[in-house]
Amino acid sequence: MCAKSLSKRRESHLIVILFIISSTCAEEYRIVTTWDNRTIDHPDRPVVIRLERHDVSAFKISVDAPFYNDPPDPNGTVGEPFFTLWDYEVVEVFFLNDKNQYVEIELCPWGQHIVLLLDGQRNTIRHSLFIEFMATRNSTHWQGVAFIPVDLLPPSVTKMNAYAIHGSDENRVYESLYPVAFNSTPGADFHNLAAFKPFNASIIVEYVPVTYSEVWFDSFVGIRTLEIKHTWNGTLLDSKDIVKLQIGTQSGLGLIIQIDAPLYGDPRPPSPSGWPSNGLSSYEVIHLFLLGENDTKTLELQFGPMGHYAVVFWTGRTQLADLEREITYRSAMYSNRWMGEALIPLAYLPPRVYKCNAHSAHGPQGNQRQVNSLYPANSNEVRPDFQNYGNYKAIDMSMIYPGNDDLVCSDVWAANVNCRAEPPTPSAAGHAPIGHYALLLITALISTFIMVA
Repeated sequence: MCAKSLSKRRESHLIVILFIISSTCAEEYRIVTTWDNRTIDHPDRPVVIRLERHDVSAFKISVDAPFYNDPPDPNGTVGEPFFTLWDYEVVEVFFLNDKNQYVEIELCPWGQHIVLLLDGQRNTIRHSLFIEFMATRNSTHWQGVAFIPVDLLPPSVTKMNAYAIHGSDENRVYESLYPVAFNSTPGADFHNLAAFKPFNASIIVEYVPVTYSEVWFDSFVGIRTLEIKHTWNGTLLDSKDIVKLQIGTQSGLGLIIQIDAPLYGDPRPPSPSGWPSNGLSSYEVIHLFLLGENDTKTLELQFGPMGHYAVVFWTGRTQLADLEREITYRSAMYSNRWMGEALIPLAYLPPRVYKCNAHSAHGPQGNQRQVNSLYPANSNEVRPDFQNYGNYKAIDMSMIYPGNDDLVCSDVWAANVNCRAEPPTPSAAGHAPIGHYALLLITALISTFIMVA
């Protein structure tokens, strides 16, 4: 009897200890003021934000907020980034360090989100990063739970602020956790870093990052890292089968794509390496798809381990057969992996690339062929479909190539598809037309481009 009583007391003590630990690793915030320090008109039901640890790789943000349905649903894909979400009904949380580097996390009652990294006030260096976010709502309230990778935090976070926005046009309402003084500024500015308050980052992470994560480093240098680590239908791959792609730019001359992939030893394609190869998709290959605005124009790039490549232009599911464009491509094979590097002329990009997907494939055709995907298919699909744009996800190309935002087609696209009517310019969308001889010239000029084995 005494043993059971002692055991129960120990359990009670353990529960109390766990509660205390949990309480020290979580904090609740209520937004009760407008951006200019006036009391909100709904003090009995303010926006409540709870911050807490989740695990070593992520922290958790929970939101409980009034639901206004104003503005209405932005109609973006639920669970995915939505650019300009700040124009809708949204709750925002910012984490700042003493170098004015910060992450902005925006959550919407309809299930969309957007995450931005900023280096200096209002200087966005990355957007449309992925997080896990779920939202539910009824007629009066909405609740959301987001899991934020710790890698998205800047080093040594010391301050934070949070905001809630709803309403349209002249009825737009801005609320702040830490407001500015009344009549101190002409309008709401959520990037007024002087308004942020001290924050104990150990509330959300056990070990506060003091160095830049790979995400931050890549954002500084203009690189996007993509990893193919699932089969086409969503099964997690073994680490040795993961493909890593890095996308950047080379002095404005083109898009640089670097590949680090497993080598399976499939047969060599019959065509010569170093030139466009028809039928490469039937061999050991990496596919990268870059999708332009309105889901109508796509650039497909195929890379093989033995120096073969293909460039395919699509409008919807129709291939532009007359275009067999050249790129500069090098590859090197090792015992069980291969590496490649390609220079893609900017003129090959469709206007406003905003989504992408990537796949790796090897083995014989048919049921034995192994196909893996950056963004796997939905559970109701029975076979890989590389042209299913519903499986594509956001990429912030404009952060590494500012000309991406232009609506004008390059000469390559304009000569083959219907593009927006725009006044002709010497270099449409910042894309200079690049032919074979220009590519040879670029190759000669870029001495650092050839891979170092």
